[in-house]
Amino acid sequence: MDNKNQPIIESDSLETPAEIPDQTGVVSAPQTSTAGTIITQAPLPRSDKPSEDKGVKKLLGKLNLYTFLLILVLFILGGISYYAVLQNRKAVQDGTLTTQKLTQDSLDKLASTDTTVGDAKQTLNVESNAIFAGGVIIHGNVDLAGTLKVGGPLSLPGLTVGGTTSLDKAAVKSLTDSGDASFQGKVTIQNGISVTGGGSFSGTLTAGQISADSLLLGKELQLSSHIVTSGGTPGHTNGSALGGGGTASNNGNDTSGTVTINTGNSAPAGCFITLTFVRAYANIPRVIVSPASSTAGGVAYYVNRTTSGFSICTSADAPDNTSGMAFDYIVVG
Repeated sequence: MDNKNQPIIESDSLETPAEIPDQTGVVSAPQTSTAGTIITQAPLPRSDKPSEDKGVKKLLGKLNLYTFLLILVLFILGGISYYAVLQNRKAVQDGTLTTQKLTQDSLDKLASTDTTVGDAKQTLNVESNAIFAGGVIIHGNVDLAGTLKVGGPLSLPGLTVGGTTSLDKAAVKSLTDSGDASFQGKVTIQNGISVTGGGSFSGTLTAGQISADSLLLGKELQLSSHIVTSGGTPGHTNGSALGGGGTASNNGNDTSGTVTINTGNSAPAGCFITLTFVRAYANIPRVIVSPASSTAGGVAYYVNRTTSGFSICTSADAPDNTSGMAFDYIVVG
């Protein structure tokens, strides 16, 4: 731009002349000539960018700083959380539990008060493990969703099991079963068994000794060994067929035995002996008598039977003064 057409303002003042605005409103810085004359300078060029750019740059600078600080804080919090998770996992793997003991003062306060926490409509959730050093009394029902492990003896006044129960080893002083009981394995009873009702065995029953008041068999009785009878000895009464001074004796029981007859003088026909059962039969039993000596084989003997006993008799005169006439008997009801 040519400065020849601009007016020149001269001043003899040594003070710095004031800034003179041009026609466009732009303030021009004054210039001083070598002779002390103030010459106006061409107007300074105007900036093409608006003043708002400086505010935006300042705001962006602040935002970058805040973003950096936020990222730094998040990084620190993430590191702390990761360290806490590692420590918790290590404590679980090691099996170590942090316990907090109650002071004696706190225990005394709990012992002297009856504190109720919540009501019946609320649920108390305990997320962590709980250890009770003393006794625990629960007045209501207990529902276990997991497995119950008991390290010591378990005392239960009553036990009701609705489902299947598996017991590795159980010692029971008294067991009452109101329903059916099923044992898949071997059952060992050391002190006897008492059954008031009927018993059914689909397999083989092995017993060292069976004592029964009555034995009912639906099929044949098969014995692989001897039949040995026992019981009290029946009472006996001597008959008239023994003759004068004759005697008779019995060695046996209600089921089987041997009768020995010793005749005296003038032994007539009749009965030698009458046996009375220790326990009478409900019906007249079958009595089988067999001579057990040669002298007894020559006698015309027969048997009289009743529910309470039987008699061994002869239909002809027995030989006089004969000893050792023996008869065996078996009684079957």
